[in-house]
Amino acid sequence: MAFHEGPIIKPSRKRAKEGLSLIRDAAFYMMIGALLIGIAVIGILPATISPSPLKIPAILFSSIITIATIFIGAIITLLGVYVKLLPGASSLADYSERYSTAASLIKIGYLGGLILIIVGIITLIAIIGASFIITGFILLFIGKIGLIILMFKLNDEFDDSKFLIAGILFILGIFVSLLDLIGWILVYIGAGEVIERLEVAVKTPPPPPAL
Repeated sequence: MAFHEGPIIKPSRKRAKEGLSLIRDAAFYMMIGALLIGIAVIGILPATISPSPLKIPAILFSSIITIATIFIGAIITLLGVYVKLLPGASSLADYSERYSTAASLIKIGYLGGLILIIVGIITLIAIIGASFIITGFILLFIGKIGLIILMFKLNDEFDDSKFLIAGILFILGIFVSLLDLIGWILVYIGAGEVIERLEVAVKTPPPPPAL
């Protein structure tokens, strides 16, 4: 598969590779976080549906393990977004202006959303705190729109349909969260394949000039 643009100069190619590597790392973090949270929720569900007095100590222990697992999964997910996805989107925006809108939405949405949610949680006045939290979730939704746009732009440039499918799954994931996990798996695979193609392009010397 060929890239849609002409030859990429070395610094730009390096920046693209940096961005894709960070996006791939973000996908890995999101996969692990989602799996931990999903396994924890599924594991505790049967005990909560039909609890028995004899099983209360076991249920309490399972609940503690579940909460700890969900907490770890949430931390890993946050690291994926704020330590990998945001810098990755910024690197791609530095590489090409086509990614600038997506990178801005991701940064404003995810970073601003998290800040407002935290402020809302620690705010003592309930009405003000709730308004901060609601606004924060709206910004997180905007961040996800930026992520979806980023996937479509990656598909346009690198001609890898995995990004396109991932973008569609992220849209559907708004309603069925499991689809987000499948989307991140595709991002992880697709980004790895594009990075390999970029590395091959670096190692392949240009053809000699025609005489």
